[in-house]
Amino acid sequence: MVGSAIGLFFAAFSTHDYATHLDRQLHGTHCSFLPGLSDLEKGENACKAAMYSPYSSLLRDKLWGGIPISLFALGVYSVFFALSLYLLVARDSASKRAWQAYGVAVLTPLPITGLMFYLSAVQIGEFCKLCLGLYAASIILAGAGIAALVKASGKLTTKEKQRLDDAASTVVDPEPWHQRAKEIDRDLAKAKSVSEARGKVAPTVVDDEPIPVGSVLLFPAFLLAVGAAAVLPAAVYAASVGDYK
Repeated sequence: MVGSAIGLFFAAFSTHDYATHLDRQLHGTHCSFLPGLSDLEKGENACKAAMYSPYSSLLRDKLWGGIPISLFALGVYSVFFALSLYLLVARDSASKRAWQAYGVAVLTPLPITGLMFYLSAVQIGEFCKLCLGLYAASIILAGAGIAALVKASGKLTTKEKQRLDDAASTVVDPEPWHQRAKEIDRDLAKAKSVSEARGKVAPTVVDDEPIPVGSVLLFPAFLLAVGAAAVLPAAVYAASVGDYK
């Protein structure tokens, strides 16, 4: 959520500055790591150089000023914020597939971040502070995605827990495992000696609560949500921009 909020913050100021300059007048830019809290920068600076570069917008030959790429970031970070909020609230009631799909989805901006970093370094020759803020947001989200994948891999699903319960009940006692949960500490030593006598391994006690498995369809669903969120602000902008002809 923090990474998504940072992305929204810098994407919003970048979009605002771009729209302000569409009147071809000279305006200041929010070229700062704390835009909105510091004064606007007048004259030439790295953010203005990035804004005037051909990499700051799409379809310039068809729409007045083109469509600023920061609009795509606004949509993407919005849906990432929503997905992060869902997982934060749901926690272990969210399925394993939901954690995995989130982990995959939030990694998608990383290649684009790498490309934009390359263009800033090689083609523009300067690093816009608003752009660096967006790069940081992408890296934070990538770390969150990896953490989500690790969390999902380390959690038992309800089906896996049920299989362990069934195996434990055959070794320890015919009584269902969940009914013996309060007595497991007392009976573990006895169960181990019995299982060793039978040539079996004592059941493993898992402390973590299991999570639902979930549907594999969550992967395309999350990716489609990211794609739709990226395109929607740009589509609204393109439909509302004036006819420069």
